[in-house]
Amino acid sequence: MRRDCQNEKRQGVASASRGSSKKRTKAVINQEIVSSYLGKLEQSLGDNRSFLPVFEALQSDPDVRQEEAVAIASRFVAKTADATARAKALERILKRHQSLASFKLKQRAMAGRSAA
Repeated sequence: MRRDCQNEKRQGVASASRGSSKKRTKAVINQEIVSSYLGKLEQSLGDNRSFLPVFEALQSDPDVRQEEAVAIASRFVAKTADATARAKALERILKRHQSLASFKLKQRAMAGRSAA
């Protein structure tokens, strides 16, 4: 009787583990959306007046899923891991712009003078 009970437990564990091994399929990235936003972002980079409306449109666009956001960040900033959250990918895009805009402001304030 004890053997029957052990066999039942083993079979239950084996069958439970068989069903949970589903492979995740990679989502198809809409390259048209990626290219469109990438071009607009590159054109307006460093200029708050033109960049912020493009970025806001990107942020609120329901067609820009996590996969598209990561693809844009990878091409606009630097290679971004596929598992990166949409919000984090968008944050990386904005930070690149802010960094360049800040640099331009500092450069203007210095008016070509050396910091030394």
